[in-house]
Amino acid sequence: MAKSEAGIGDLKYDARRRAWPNELNILLALVIIVAAFEILGRLLLGESFLLNTREGVPGLFNEQRLQIIILQVSIVGIIAIGVTQVIISGGIDLSSGSIVGATAMIAMSFAQVALVNGNPNPKAIFMAEGLVDLPVIVPVLVGIGCGLIAGLINGSLIAYTRIPPFIATLGMMVAARGLARWWSKGNPISFPTESYAAIGQGMNPVFIFVALAILFQLILTYTKYGKHCYAIGSNEEAARITGIKVEHHKVLVYVIAGVLASVAAIVLSSKNLTAQAGMGVMYELDAIAMAVIACSCSSLIPSLQNFQNPLSSQKSEPMPGLAGSWQDPETSDLFVIAWENNSYVVKSITWEGKTYEISSQNWDGSTLTWSYYDADLNMTVTYQTTSLSGDNLNVNWSYSDGSNGTETLTRQ
Repeated sequence: MAKSEAGIGDLKYDARRRAWPNELNILLALVIIVAAFEILGRLLLGESFLLNTREGVPGLFNEQRLQIIILQVSIVGIIAIGVTQVIISGGIDLSSGSIVGATAMIAMSFAQVALVNGNPNPKAIFMAEGLVDLPVIVPVLVGIGCGLIAGLINGSLIAYTRIPPFIATLGMMVAARGLARWWSKGNPISFPTESYAAIGQGMNPVFIFVALAILFQLILTYTKYGKHCYAIGSNEEAARITGIKVEHHKVLVYVIAGVLASVAAIVLSSKNLTAQAGMGVMYELDAIAMAVIACSCSSLIPSLQNFQNPLSSQKSEPMPGLAGSWQDPETSDLFVIAWENNSYVVKSITWEGKTYEISSQNWDGSTLTWSYYDADLNMTVTYQTTSLSGDNLNVNWSYSDGSNGTETLTRQ
């Protein structure tokens, strides 16, 4: 008989029946899409989608087409890095595309040259003010500042006024797009300096995207900021109980998303050598789609390991689902348990607003034990997990006077 684990409602999970990781479905869908375009290209146009079928042109693949695809994806990818952090934190950002449009217009207006072919630049926005031929750092900082302000407004509205992220960022989407159209009365802004134009030339957008992706992957994986993102997205109230400043962190997440959208705007406008009010339309949906796919594929390697050995996850984590908030029905104590560094840890113990200091705790790979001192009883209380079934955690308890027993903690 196949080995199984009891789940919520005493449902049985047969680990060996999971023969195909869900994450691989996305990869399979991508392969099918590419194959479909390849077939349609050969049937309708007589050309290959990816392969090089041009006579006299060396190479196996259509490098020009692939380069165009990669460049387009890299711009949206920069935005998606910020949107990913927003989604991990339990939010949504519909304003990134409009922030791109507004930032591109404003940054480009500070990056214009004074003369075009020896004549005054007809497109210069700040010619009268003398703000032309400025160092490249000026439009870059102005652009980043625009994204920072937009993200700060988004984050503040969401964190401190409790406006739903969908509504707050939808308002910013409309406002930023209006600002982009108003900035130059709907006219495009062109003729940047050579140093500004160099930012988006060649494969620079790809290099910028890859560098930012690696940087934020490390940040999300190894820093307190990343752990707080996951904690808030998983259970905001539990994160607040553990001492995380949820409101401050939400503002920071949206600020970073706004700054990354502005970086994408700078790269895009420098790549196109012009800025238009319609830049970034629908980019927010592309970024959200990319972020969702990225989050779905983030566990692809562990899933492949489980595909080879379906029981490996059960062996490494004997009590899956232990992380969360658990309440003692007898004393109403609330215990917050988290999974950190391959070990379960008790993050906090509270009762009626009072926080108890954890005196000791230990995870031996199958059992979590923790103790704390109850000043009202003048005794040390010790809990030890025994089994987990759905939303019920069975534990043994004991007091320092020798009394002991068993009870069930409930998930909150």
